[in-house]
Amino acid sequence: MDPFPFELPTGANPAWLGMYRDASGRNFWPPNPSMSELHGRLIAWLRSQNHPMVKAHGAVPGRGSISNAFPHQHHRYFYQLDLAHAFQNVDAGRLARLLAGYEPGLDSDRLTAWLLRYALVRYPGGQVGLVTGAPASPDLFNHYCDHHIDRRLMLLMTGQDYRGMAYTRFADDLTFSSPSPIGERKRRRIRRIIEEAGFRCNDKKTKYSDITRQSVTICGVAITYIAATGEATMRPTRAARRRVRGKLHGALSGSVTLGQANGHMGGLIARTPHGVDSSDSAILALRQAQFRVLDRARPPLWKTTTSQDTVQLSWDLD
Repeated sequence: MDPFPFELPTGANPAWLGMYRDASGRNFWPPNPSMSELHGRLIAWLRSQNHPMVKAHGAVPGRGSISNAFPHQHHRYFYQLDLAHAFQNVDAGRLARLLAGYEPGLDSDRLTAWLLRYALVRYPGGQVGLVTGAPASPDLFNHYCDHHIDRRLMLLMTGQDYRGMAYTRFADDLTFSSPSPIGERKRRRIRRIIEEAGFRCNDKKTKYSDITRQSVTICGVAITYIAATGEATMRPTRAARRRVRGKLHGALSGSVTLGQANGHMGGLIARTPHGVDSSDSAILALRQAQFRVLDRARPPLWKTTTSQDTVQLSWDLD
């Protein structure tokens, strides 16, 4: 039987290092090195499919919290939803059938068995879902939600009643905004699509707000309406900056890997021009901390370009 395109060589022993619980009470399963390598191959295979996933902004290279908030910056009304126990509600069979359609020859039944062994786990309540803490879980979740939620919501937005509305998703956080009120009927239709995909919303985290009355925070990015100018400003919140700064300092001390630190930095700002001013002192301080992390992790790479008698030096971040 031919191996999957992301399978490890014979003899590898991918496994989870037990179940742990973090400070917030969430269960997670850290992988051993072989499982990390296996998930790395799975991530590479998923991303090689080149699915645009235009509404997803978490765990997508080049996107982050800023790109997630940017489409909403100039709207007044906001409807924010959080998927309760999101990873636990990913169905193994539906996920396998989705992935099997990506490449000829992949058998969905065999792929279901593979996912149950290497990508899904039974939670304490008995429900089987994506492994919290697994490297490939965010990518698998994005593909699942793109197919079962995002595309259906995009289709809904083409209707006359929804024209002008913006929608983005950062992992399990969904944000809708509009220049006009988002009425109860529209909100029920949105929730119905989510429930038909097998998810339910966390009512405690559901918010409907008017930015002219209070600032709106979307996944660590605050959008604030300035009455004097009639414009809205957008910047990462202090708490979000503090978390990223902690990860960057952790990378300097060795308690956090360089990849984790840069991932958090990219997740906050991303490599996009959206919204934030790079001269903002708070953002500049984070960038300087990131440069120190890179400097500690590897020798500086310098490009030199000579123009008559001047030499320009620039940091190579590629």
